Amino acid sequence: MTLEAVRAVADAVLFEGDEISSSLATHAKSRLGRPFGVLAPRAWSEAGGGDAWWQETHVLVELPVPRYDAATGTVERDPDDPSEHPTRVEGRLRFLRRCRLGLSPNAGTSWEEGELQEIDFGFELPPSLAFVSGGVEEQIIPFRVDGAEETHDGITRRCYSVTGLLRVNLAAVVADRPIVRASIRVENLTPWTLAGAPREEALGGALLGTHVLLSMSGRGGFVSLVDPPDWAAAAATTCHNVGTFPVLVGPAGCQELVLSAPVLLDDHPMV
Repeated sequence: MTLEAVRAVADAVLFEGDEISSSLATHAKSRLGRPFGVLAPRAWSEAGGGDAWWQETHVLVELPVPRYDAATGTVERDPDDPSEHPTRVEGRLRFLRRCRLGLSPNAGTSWEEGELQEIDFGFELPPSLAFVSGGVEEQIIPFRVDGAEETHDGITRRCYSVTGLLRVNLAAVVADRPIVRASIRVENLTPWTLAGAPREEALGGALLGTHVLLSMSGRGGFVSLVDPPDWAAAAATTCHNVGTFPVLVGPAGCQELVLSAPVLLDDHPMV
């Protein structure tokens, strides 16, 4: 299953549920409601702004069982065996950036709009990773959305620029089956010099409704953190999600899709 299968649930929970029009799913723009899932600019946040500047998702991935030679301490690889092919995880960071619209510079009438942004990323989980002590090298994915200003039919639309990065870390976790913990950290590094600015102003450089979608291809599957199986219960306690709550999505029994959102849900939520 693909990331598009998660979109409907993510939009319904994060946008329609926050009194933002469902037209966002088709037009990627909507009148902005009460902001939540806020990641503020780091400098403003660390100066006492009150909103976090990062969030972190932890998920568990069960890998296919590789052939392990205990005598030599090595993992036997057979490139012709499908079970030896790496499991691929595709990810998508989604958030709203704030845009301000006004009738004219002097009219005094203005409103705000949320513009949907999507940042794609991905990583592989080879079966041998379950035996790698200490994990693998951190993957860093920077992103930037440039600011823009345009005037059409007397209405000026100004969108703020935002800058940040994703940090992906992978580490094996001790369990009865091969299992890996994937950590996806989202950071807002938008430059900010007005440390004492009001929150309303700082939201111009914030990521709003921040959430992450994950889709898996190949053998293996995500493990529920809401109701982990007995063999993965101890591994689940090593997951420390900050500002977000990952759940399985898709039909009941599906282990290929995850939505990690700033709202608490059960596995397999329905639209």
